[in-house]
Amino acid sequence: MPPDARISSATGHTGNCLLCSKGICGVCITRCPVQAISKDGGHDKIACMNFVYGQASRDFAVLNGGEAKSGAGCGLCQTKVPCESRNPMRTAR
Repeated sequence: MPPDARISSATGHTGNCLLCSKGICGVCITRCPVQAISKDGGHDKIACMNFVYGQASRDFAVLNGGEAKSGAGCGLCQTKVPCESRNPMRTAR
């Protein structure tokens, strides 16, 4: 099944985000284990990277049968959110 088109207006890459466009939602903020996403600050890519490739990720990988050098990754901000598999702006208008 192909994903919905995520065509935003002149507002740029955040045009399809309910939080940035309408001030509602923010589920991705609550799902981030390191608070790398905020309403006012956007996405702190350095904090995200430090978690994803840092020691906590390597420890989690080992605890779950993976290899420390690979780490565990994350992506929680992109799962179980309204925009995971559809454009939420289609129903929020």
